[in-house]
Amino acid sequence: MKRILLASLLAALLFCCAKHSEAQTIQYVYSAVTHNSTTVSTSCGDFLSSCNIIGTGAQFHQLSWNVSGTLSACTVRVDSSTDNITWNVGDIIAAQTCTSNGNVTSTAHTVNYTRVNITAITPTGSASLTTNLTGYANNPAGGSGGTVTNTGGALTANSVVLGAGGNDTKVATGIVTTGTNNSELDLGVSGTNGVLGLNGSTSGKFTMTAPAVAGTATNPATVSNVIASPDGSNTNPAYGSSVSNKGLYFNANNTSQALIEIATTDIMAFSAGNGPTIRSDFGLGWGSTTNINGATTWDTELSRSAAGIVAVGISNIAGNEAGLLRDANACRVTADITLPVNTATTVCTWSLPAVAKAWAWQCKIPWVISAGTGTNTLTIIANASQTPTGTTNGMAEIKTSNTNTATEAVTAISASGATTLLTSGTITPAATVFQSSTSGTLLASGTAGTFAIQMTAAGTTATAAAKAGASCILY
Repeated sequence: MKRILLASLLAALLFCCAKHSEAQTIQYVYSAVTHNSTTVSTSCGDFLSSCNIIGTGAQFHQLSWNVSGTLSACTVRVDSSTDNITWNVGDIIAAQTCTSNGNVTSTAHTVNYTRVNITAITPTGSASLTTNLTGYANNPAGGSGGTVTNTGGALTANSVVLGAGGNDTKVATGIVTTGTNNSELDLGVSGTNGVLGLNGSTSGKFTMTAPAVAGTATNPATVSNVIASPDGSNTNPAYGSSVSNKGLYFNANNTSQALIEIATTDIMAFSAGNGPTIRSDFGLGWGSTTNINGATTWDTELSRSAAGIVAVGISNIAGNEAGLLRDANACRVTADITLPVNTATTVCTWSLPAVAKAWAWQCKIPWVISAGTGTNTLTIIANASQTPTGTTNGMAEIKTSNTNTATEAVTAISASGATTLLTSGTITPAATVFQSSTSGTLLASGTAGTFAIQMTAAGTTATAAAKAGASCILY
């Protein structure tokens, strides 16, 4: 009977020791409380400015703080030193806001000296801060052994477990992994878009929100902030395709330049100083379809032929000059323009921008006065709606035969309105079409306006026209 009692007592003692050993797995090796701090200071307890923890085995350091009253500002951190002279800044625990109660535990740090550093504190009235720095030989958060209950929610496979306050746990249904051997973390549940939030160091939160239909490249995710990236290069663009080597990057040697690359080849650059620039062996092209996605066949191209020379081509070969250029500078008369008797009638006109520029014109105008009475003449007129900035000259010629019998004149142009460049001698009406021409320069005003070449058929009566085939160019 005595042997049974002794065996039972020994078993109970071993069980007690085993439980005590488990309870002592987390061991603290130093603790320093600093009471009622009201000013910026460094301390390790009420009487020391630092703690010598050499040989203690402390690896993890936990700082907790309690606020008495109101602190409008408070920042605290934990520093370390190898010699108690030169101190590292917040390497054990980085700066924490301490205007309300809190605690934080470091990762593993084996150091010689520690201290609590209150770097900022603004108490209201008699408010104060009390800190407690505790060192542990192992992680006070545990990490091995123990029991997890499921009263806070069933522990679904691959779900993430969240603390429920106290010793219990609950499962976060919106945060799920893809398994123990996979590094993917999924956010969101059915009916709610997944959101990743990152707090700013001073205020605000950056968020990235999944679209309702995720996993499809054409459905964009939404971010709350603009995205900044490294400069990148033409082999690793800052913003690039995940499936092919093309994208956008920034020139590290020129902070004002961004470039587009395809297959490591720089295609186009944008810079604050020069604007858009393309390679000399490339051009700006168009095809016959509005769909440019994947199009490789061009039928129109602008390219560099040589220094200062732009080529208009019909293929995607730089320097091709087989294309044609049409613009509003050319006036093309395709139907006869009737010239009412004694009335200045416009043959060609141009709208000039609000830029003070010199312009030149050249015109070839076939004409006819097929019938008339009185003294019939023909006049060529230059008409600027705005006053020129200086005096230039206009030339005109009116042929009255097709064997070069002509009247010619040179006339100064210095005022707004109609300037008669040339009036012919008396014309005998006939059905024959004759030639006329005019050219000159105009110093246009900085005010927007018009410039026109006009003709007047004079006489008592006149049946006259500027004929189809007339043309003018302003350049």
